[in-house]
Amino acid sequence: VDLRRGVIVGYEILSRFAFDGTVPPDLVFACATRCGLGVELDALVVKRALTLAGEKPPNCFVSINVDPLHLTSPLLMEVILEHGDLGGIVFELTEQRQIHDLEEVSRCCYQLRKQGAFIAVDDAGAGYSGLKQILALRPQFLKLDRTLVSGVQGDEAKRAAIEMLGELAERLDAWIIAEGIESDREVHSLAQLGVPLAQ
Repeated sequence: VDLRRGVIVGYEILSRFAFDGTVPPDLVFACATRCGLGVELDALVVKRALTLAGEKPPNCFVSINVDPLHLTSPLLMEVILEHGDLGGIVFELTEQRQIHDLEEVSRCCYQLRKQGAFIAVDDAGAGYSGLKQILALRPQFLKLDRTLVSGVQGDEAKRAAIEMLGELAERLDAWIIAEGIESDREVHSLAQLGVPLAQ
């Protein structure tokens, strides 16, 4: 949602698995990776998500989660690039594992951008999404981790961290998206801080 205008500007496609509703999706992806099937599962999900993205309303983007280590796989890149025009698609690099080869991931992100895609770094301010990764990948979106967002209205340290990330995003010509907003007070505080987008 665009906080200034109060309108929907994007959607995030999330995976849900029918075989057992009690198992969270992140555990399914982690298990697939441990079994050596992580790339195949990501490729299947991305292929389906790109099909669904064709149904998005005009003037909106669609965000698809991707493990950055899988992004360097020829299988996943082939599925993405054969889709053709990626305008309005955001590939959100997840934060479950540390990226060791930033140069290779950056090269893949460049290929995606050439076809019109945007890149987002998930959980900025937490996990593995450190400054080094942000500076190497130059994403168009920084998604603030919900631990920074929760209770922001009463926490000066969180406000300062969000302001710092906001200035970095501005210098990178990127947008900030605040995730996990649960209250009107959080919305008001984030709007005061100049955060443009909220989820």
